[in-house]
Amino acid sequence: MQSTNTSTWRGVFLLVAVVVEGLGVQMVTSYSSCVRPMAGPDCADSNLARTSDVNDKIAGGHVAEPGSTPWLVSLMDTHYVDPVPFCGGTLISHRWVITSASCVTSYQGNHDNIKVVLGEYDLTVDEGWERTRCVNYIVLHPEYDYYTHHADVALIRLGFYIFYSQRIGTLKLPPWWHTKTNEAQEDSTSGDLYTIAGWGRVGESGEYSPVIRVAQVPLLSREDCMEVYPEFTNTMICAGNLTYGGLDSCQGDLGGALASDGYIRGVSSWSVGCGRPGYPGVYTDVTRVMDWICTITNLLASSSLDRLQPCQHLEGAREGAKEEPSNEVGLGK
Repeated sequence: MQSTNTSTWRGVFLLVAVVVEGLGVQMVTSYSSCVRPMAGPDCADSNLARTSDVNDKIAGGHVAEPGSTPWLVSLMDTHYVDPVPFCGGTLISHRWVITSASCVTSYQGNHDNIKVVLGEYDLTVDEGWERTRCVNYIVLHPEYDYYTHHADVALIRLGFYIFYSQRIGTLKLPPWWHTKTNEAQEDSTSGDLYTIAGWGRVGESGEYSPVIRVAQVPLLSREDCMEVYPEFTNTMICAGNLTYGGLDSCQGDLGGALASDGYIRGVSSWSVGCGRPGYPGVYTDVTRVMDWICTITNLLASSSLDRLQPCQHLEGAREGAKEEPSNEVGLGK
């Protein structure tokens, strides 16, 4: 699941940095030719002939039914002649996608090189459900640590609203009370099964799958996770079969959701290998970063479609905007 983006960047971008005093938010404006709301030649290419060396799929699991994971999006690197899928993400509203900070840290200030594809199922076929969006903002959690993966989460604001369909939908944020108590953490340590999905390898050294694969993995207790990973922090949860392994997110699934009952609980972050016995996958705990999510989505909201329903229940979310600055906010379109 660990990956390093080795892409080099080309081209010249006109960047205008605007620092919002008092918020600690750095906004970077770039101009690009990508203005189409739907998939087009300047936003996407359905002929995905290449795959990147950081792409790995769900280890184990099975082929998903078309439309069964409508929240899953594919992040595409358009720096290449044929766009390359490099990470996953989760649609949480008409405008916002949540993913791993590890996925997008290299794309700050380079928004022309990243596109979001929604409604995707088979990467080799244009099925007509796909919609492509450019990127307005990339926001990393202010506590994200590249080396430890602490707070490994980021928000992407789409350049144009996306409308839901049979193949495009959202996962809800955890109920607001999960962030106020430890009930969710404690109640979820009894082996409850969660869904993971993505477009990576079917095993650590397996072949790439052109279609979405899914698996069900049990959430483990914090004690079990810390025993395996001494560097385990309070923004992390882990899931998988400690004894047998076999089911896990892999590198290309980075940024995808750990989901259950229509809610997102975690964001795929890292692990040792893929599906190795004794080494579960590690995810960023969404319940631990809800205040930050609400702060950013409220701060950058331009309409009611930008606001997330659970955020109205979080006390102090607006006040937190002055206390939790983002690393960078990139404005691209």
